[in-house]
Amino acid sequence: MRGLTWTVAFVAPLLTGCLAWGDASQWDRAPAGVTSWDWILDAGALPSTPPAVDLLGLDAFDTDARYVDEATRNGSAVWCSLSIGTAEDWRDDYAALVAIDLAERESGAGPLLGEELADQPGSRLLDLSRYDVFFEVMVDRVRTCADKGFSLVEFDNMDTYLTAGAFDFTQQDARAYVAALAGEARDRGLGVLHKNALELVEDLAPTMDVLLLESCVFHDECEAGEPFLREGKPVLDVEYPALWQDAGGLDVDGVCEDAEAAGANVVFKTLEVDDRSIVCAAR
Repeated sequence: MRGLTWTVAFVAPLLTGCLAWGDASQWDRAPAGVTSWDWILDAGALPSTPPAVDLLGLDAFDTDARYVDEATRNGSAVWCSLSIGTAEDWRDDYAALVAIDLAERESGAGPLLGEELADQPGSRLLDLSRYDVFFEVMVDRVRTCADKGFSLVEFDNMDTYLTAGAFDFTQQDARAYVAALAGEARDRGLGVLHKNALELVEDLAPTMDVLLLESCVFHDECEAGEPFLREGKPVLDVEYPALWQDAGGLDVDGVCEDAEAAGANVVFKTLEVDDRSIVCAAR
């Protein structure tokens, strides 16, 4: 909760000095009217009491319904994070996707599952141009979020058209797929977070609810949030200090100022996306 005592969980040496990690209680120091939020994908790092923030992102599969319910009763709009562009070999539905892939190959339609993503071991690309073949599996993922009581769903890996490998699908294929799955989410009472996929932002902003960006300052891409800002919708950005360290150092105030100038609400997170954070609005 916001009243939790500030704790320094980790100290990392950077060129600009020592970086002290805190938790969601930092939002107590943020100005009134700022949308407070946190994103915790490491289920093993969930605080025993959910952080009392306006928006809270959690793993769709590893977070139980009781935790979602408690966070909701704390006043949070809780979103579930799930991939819609990959098959993950640690998920219960992986076997179903492998079976669909095998049937497609045997029918002569060609593979549905592609190579692993380089930065996500165990996650294999799906051919989004043929999303109708695996669509019900993804609808089941969305249904899991609804059944657990989440308020919104985050669509991760919307932008696999950038790393399609041997597949020939395009961002237009991805747009059609995302729009169809967003409709299924809304039919179940869920809002939708648009994650990354900058090429789709302009088209999809009117029908999405929140934009979640990763490293928009690091990549000089924060202006991509403008369509959401025009719609009066939140633009969130996660910056990873480890990336800045590898690039030569991190100026926390400078990154915060750049993001805020572009209208983004920034939280620094570890690469593990656990409960540690630094909140720009509270500095």
